[in-house]
Amino acid sequence: MSTSPINPYDPNPFGDTQAALVPAMPAIRPGGLTAICVIAIVLGAMGFMSSGMNGLNLLFGKQLQEMVAGIGGMQNKKMMKAQEEMYDAIWEINDRFIVPSVFLASSQFALAIALMFGGLKTLKLRAIGRKVLLIAVSLVVVFELVQLGLFAMIQLEMMPVMDVYMSRVLEGAPGGGPGGQKAAQTIAKFSMIAGFIMQAGWMLVKLIFLGLAIWYLRSQRIRLLFQDKASSDQPQPAAELT
Repeated sequence: MSTSPINPYDPNPFGDTQAALVPAMPAIRPGGLTAICVIAIVLGAMGFMSSGMNGLNLLFGKQLQEMVAGIGGMQNKKMMKAQEEMYDAIWEINDRFIVPSVFLASSQFALAIALMFGGLKTLKLRAIGRKVLLIAVSLVVVFELVQLGLFAMIQLEMMPVMDVYMSRVLEGAPGGGPGGQKAAQTIAKFSMIAGFIMQAGWMLVKLIFLGLAIWYLRSQRIRLLFQDKASSDQPQPAAELT
C-alpha cells in the first residue's frame, strides 16, 4: 500500500469530505452603544414609574387631596372654604385637560416599555433591539415636546387661580394682611415659574441625549455592526472541499 505526499497547494488535501461549519468571530459591542442602552433603560424605568404615578393621580388625585386636606384641616372656616374653592378650581382645570393627560400617561407607559425592551435587546446586539430602540427614542422626542406644551398650558391656567385664592386663603391667617398676601402670591407665582424652568431644563437634557442616540444608532458603524452580527448568528460553511 502506497501513500502519496500531501500537496500543500491542493485546496482539499484530505479528499472528498463535507464542508465544515466555521463559527464567526463574536461581534464586539462598542462602549458608546453600551452607554446609550444603559441610559435608555434607566429613562425607561423612570418613565414607567412616572406613568404609574400620573395614572394614579388622574384616578385618585382629587380624593387623596381632599383626604389630606381633611386630616390637616384649618380651624378658620373662612380659610377652609377658600382652600376648598381653590382645590375645586384646580381640579376643574385638570378636568379640562383630562383627555390629553390620559393620552400622554398611556403613551409614556408604552414608550417606557419600548425603551427598556429595546435597550436590553440592543445590549445583546439583537437587530430587533436596535430597531425598537431607534423608533422609541424618536417617538420620545415628540412625546417630550408635547408633554412640555401641555404642562405650560396647565401652568398658565393655574396662575390666575393661585393669585385669587392664595390671598383669600391667607386672609384669616396670622400675618395675613395685604403684605403677607402679596408675598404669598409672589412666592406661588415664582414657584410655578421655577417648576416650569426645571421641567424645561430636564427636557432639554433628555432631548440632547435622544438626539445623540438617534444619530449614533443610525450611524454606518452601528448599522454594519448589526448586519455583521445577524450574519454571524448563522454558521458559515467553509469553502467546499474537492
